Amino acid sequence: METSAVYWEPKIKIYGFQKTTDLAWVELTLKAEQMYKWGLCINELDDKEIKFNLALLQWSDKNNFHLCLIFHRRWESRIIDH
Repeated sequence: METSAVYWEPKIKIYGFQKTTDLAWVELTLKAEQMYKWGLCINELDDKEIKFNLALLQWSDKNNFHLCLIFHRRWESRIIDH
């Protein structure tokens, strides 16, 4: 026996969204064995009080990961240099 439920609102409500401008995007392709090193590297940025708006990690192919980092543009050169 299956149970199903339906919830419907006449007007869709969105909570907690903020408009953010001047963002930068960095994409990296990493081998699985590099993940620990890159994890430490990214964690060091937090110690420098550099925050990410979004970080995405996706299993790619052939033992690779695809990492996307979105952050405020004012930190772009510091992140790339790091």
